[in-house]
Amino acid sequence: MLSVLVADDHFLVRKGLIQLLQEHLSIGRLDEAGDGNEVLELARSTSYDLMILDFSMPGKEGLDLIRDLKDIDASTHVIILSILPEDRARAILGTGPLPRINERTVTDPEEVLREAAHAREVGYGFDREEYETGLTCMALAIGLPEADFYGAMSVSGPTARMRDPVVRDRMLDALRRSTALAVAALRRESPALAAGAVPAVFPAFRASASFGADASE
Repeated sequence: MLSVLVADDHFLVRKGLIQLLQEHLSIGRLDEAGDGNEVLELARSTSYDLMILDFSMPGKEGLDLIRDLKDIDASTHVIILSILPEDRARAILGTGPLPRINERTVTDPEEVLREAAHAREVGYGFDREEYETGLTCMALAIGLPEADFYGAMSVSGPTARMRDPVVRDRMLDALRRSTALAVAALRRESPALAAGAVPAVFPAFRASASFGADASE
């Protein structure tokens, strides 16, 4: 079973993400934090399989936080969820090349931005063996526009099967139905969401950067 840490300085975002993780993953330990310093304190005392972090939080944040976490335990998978203007994303990505995991990993920052823009346009993204050879991942956004909240759901499978247009379309249809159920569950569990009464409390998870985990644009 997985050991997971969820960190975001917005309480409702943390709770919504925790609920989704508990419903869809087999988790043995699930901790939460509200700022970067708390993340580091927990990381020093607990070994996590996965950390899901907001990019901008009080205390240590962003790339500095990721570097410190990797110094503590280089094997931990860290996923960053955040909204960033393109100029900020470019500054973070730098001029490249980005770290290479295998021969298919996208290392050109401009190509990363192009693929992210394409994923936003079509509504889903692919990891085409960029992390693990032979494995393709498809991800679809979970959107609550009135609450300015986005998450994602994904499915992975053997590349040989995922290349089949029939299989790909079936997977995409299943993801669409699953994300619709997730949105309905979020609305049902949160009266504020059901009423469309949550303003900019939720950061929009429109862009994601993955460090050492399956990446889907």
